[in-house]
Amino acid sequence: QIFEYTLEKLGFETEEAVHIGDSEYSDIVGAKQINMQAILFTGVNDKYKDNNSADITISTYDNLVEILEKM
Repeated sequence: QIFEYTLEKLGFETEEAVHIGDSEYSDIVGAKQINMQAILFTGVNDKYKDNNSADITISTYDNLVEILEKM
């Protein structure tokens, strides 16, 4: 799985990482399968904005730093 491979190569544990993506199936589901926190970005495609498994859903990156600091 690409998420586990990337974390291993970077030397991080899943609880130290957050995945940000714009696809429920390509991004969020994969991250959640390994218990990684996930943020769904809906600024381009809001198809999943109300029905997704992400920890947080955002439509802009304006407050991303503050959001990450709280996670």
